[in-house]
Amino acid sequence: MLAAGVMIAAASAVYAETGAGTAPETRADSVVGTSAPPVTPFAVIGADSISRQEFQAALHEGMRRTFFHGAPEPEQLAAYRRGVAQRLIDRVLLRQEIKRRRLVADAAAVDAGLLKIEQRLTANPEWQADRERALPLLRARLEEENTLAQLEAQARQVAEPDAVAIRKYYQDHPEQFTTPERVRVSLILLKVEPSAPVQAWQAAEQEAIQLVGKLRGGADFAALARLHSADTSAAKGGDLGYIHRGMLAAEAQQALDKMVAVGEVSPPVMLLQGVAVLRLDERVVPVLNALGAAAPRVRELLMREQADAAWKGLLEGLRARTPIIINDPN
Repeated sequence: MLAAGVMIAAASAVYAETGAGTAPETRADSVVGTSAPPVTPFAVIGADSISRQEFQAALHEGMRRTFFHGAPEPEQLAAYRRGVAQRLIDRVLLRQEIKRRRLVADAAAVDAGLLKIEQRLTANPEWQADRERALPLLRARLEEENTLAQLEAQARQVAEPDAVAIRKYYQDHPEQFTTPERVRVSLILLKVEPSAPVQAWQAAEQEAIQLVGKLRGGADFAALARLHSADTSAAKGGDLGYIHRGMLAAEAQQALDKMVAVGEVSPPVMLLQGVAVLRLDERVVPVLNALGAAAPRVRELLMREQADAAWKGLLEGLRARTPIIINDPN
């Protein structure tokens, strides 16, 4: 759970960042009878703007979270600045679209969100001390999140695909509806601690070579696994069951890829946990699932893709239709 101070600081930072979108920035000197030249905002988006302070605050906070291991390279920094600027501009564009559509936050949902926060922090004295200051920030944040969610839900509403569209998507993306290859593998693992001396690794490798010789000579794999293996599969005779690509360590997968015949035994394989011997017990080839069985998944993926495209299209349209000026010499 976030501490009260952390949550309040986060609310302040997020609201400051998303507070971009005020009227274009001008400022008069506080001394009566004198004036200062207008302050040029960082960006002007239609009738709204992002101040340089807002941009710098968002940039600093983002860099603190992203580049905590050290200063970025100049090209990294330039790319990151562009990304921060685009996110702030997009937020302003979406806020303008919310206003244009006259979307209003769901008061009950916002109140429920505030109540949940209060329930989590009610016994925290730091929260109690800052509660009156933090609540308006949190409410504003929750209200904006709620209206943004409404806008995104509206943009993502797409028509149900018909049978022709479903078939075409299925035919264009067979890899997404194919049950991948499965192999059944048995394992003997001779455990060696990673920090063990070289002699321990060499001894385990020699033992594995002897086991491979016995197995290739017809010895019972399950019996040797129960006797020698330190893996949890030893109780089942070394049987790992059916596995997919990526479930084994890279070294074990490479050894498995070279095995062709069922029953083939690998040479010793050096792993982080020790020295392994593998046996290929079965190979099940990939199978393209029939359209009838895959149709619900096809429909889901197609509609998700169309919804993503609709949301992206909304943003691209807002960027294209709205005059945007960025005053960033960097």
